[in-house]
Amino acid sequence: MQEKSLDGMRERLSTILFELKNGVVVVEGKHDVAVMERLGICTSTYERVMRGGLTVPEGAKVFILTDDDRRGSEKADAVSGFLSGSLGPCRLDRETGLRLLNLCNATSVEQVSKPIEK
Repeated sequence: MQEKSLDGMRERLSTILFELKNGVVVVEGKHDVAVMERLGICTSTYERVMRGGLTVPEGAKVFILTDDDRRGSEKADAVSGFLSGSLGPCRLDRETGLRLLNLCNATSVEQVSKPIEK
């Protein structure tokens, strides 16, 4: 029974990682960028986005992957508002990042690498 649960978790992780690899991912800082790059996911930082340094291909989904804390939530709200105003209609996704954190039993992006690498 536990093996089925583990297989299900692996499948959900694979699905989330695939989604992130095929979109535009925004994280809080350089340490988060390093973690995501080790997982093969290209990212942009919150600061870069807020300075207008993000281009989003037409039809791409923008994943906002911030820590599950007050500051992360504030940054996610700010990035969402900024991108909605500067990019026009775009597909923003905050839920996939939260699903990844929950699946890895993590509260920060930096914590996801160990469970995923196992």
